[in-house]
Amino acid sequence: MSACPISKSDFLESATDLVMLLDENAIEAHPKEFATGSFGWNASGRLKIVVNEIPLTVQVSTNATVLKSKEAPEQTDQTKRAAGGHHAVAAQSTLNVPSVAMKDLLPVNEVLFFPDLGDKNLQRIFAFLFAAEKTIEVCVFVFTDKRLFDVLDAAHKRGVKIRMIVDDQMSKMKSSKAYALLESGVDVRMDASPFH
Repeated sequence: MSACPISKSDFLESATDLVMLLDENAIEAHPKEFATGSFGWNASGRLKIVVNEIPLTVQVSTNATVLKSKEAPEQTDQTKRAAGGHHAVAAQSTLNVPSVAMKDLLPVNEVLFFPDLGDKNLQRIFAFLFAAEKTIEVCVFVFTDKRLFDVLDAAHKRGVKIRMIVDDQMSKMKSSKAYALLESGVDVRMDASPFH
């Protein structure tokens, strides 16, 4: 196995919260440096699990450690990157998203999966979001990516009509950006369906 591809400082600065599902219960996992010197995500919380129709409360604690992170350098030698950015331009430059007209992106016949190594799929999605002039419609289960928030907020401020549907339970997480986007004036709806 090769060396850890990210420095400790870059990881702690750029990594976002993860959501772990355990028997349909969501647990937030936060980026953390462990006492051993390695880094990754830590999740801890209480859940209700039903066994034989009896609800049990369980304590869950888990780490997701980045392999080889104990040997990772403290800092990178490169110029510090914008971690998620404070506005859409930072997200665009961080992801190396070119400015492209919508007509040059169409037609679309592809499926993209996330997360993806190298953010190529995210670059593709962001190219569409940056090019949008009239409307953007988003349906996500979990909305925690600061870069996506910055891009959608900037689009809203430039007059693009945005509509979003997000899971109601996932929106309650500390790291969720759904309520912040709602507060900025975007039409955000919470999906409270028991059938997902």
